[in-house]
Amino acid sequence: MTCPDGRVNLEAIVWYRQQGSLTIDLDPRATAQQVQEAVCHDRAKANLTNPELLQLYNAAKALNGWPMMYDDIVIPDGVSPSCSP
Repeated sequence: MTCPDGRVNLEAIVWYRQQGSLTIDLDPRATAQQVQEAVCHDRAKANLTNPELLQLYNAAKALNGWPMMYDDIVIPDGVSPSCSP
């Protein structure tokens, strides 16, 4: 979901917002826990598939310049304990 020069694709941002994504609206100061909670919300409420969640996370990471430690964010599989109901 990034352009060849590394910028985030603006059409992707609009699409994720239309799906009800919280992850795409987080800011650069978001904590890893806030990112994880937003990803879990998006899995449950925005009806995104795991590949879409991964693309969303990568787009939000590029947009916000989140540090590499955020690569520990778990993309839930629908039954993952990383996302409690």
